[in-house]
Amino acid sequence: MTREKPDVEIVRDAYDYCMDAMQDTDASDKQILLAINDEMSSEGYPPFPSLKAVKSYIKSARKD
Repeated sequence: MTREKPDVEIVRDAYDYCMDAMQDTDASDKQILLAINDEMSSEGYPPFPSLKAVKSYIKSARKD
């Protein structure tokens, strides 16, 4: 069952985790996005279309 929208904290945690895990590699944005989307999928959320969308989603919550 896919949930509609993840809590921003879940997305931020997944982003931070993936960025930390890949900081010593030459991971491309696409590889980072795949890792984040794997985390989202494991929580039952739909994937993000781009890394830019992930960053925008996190940033939008800071404005609220």
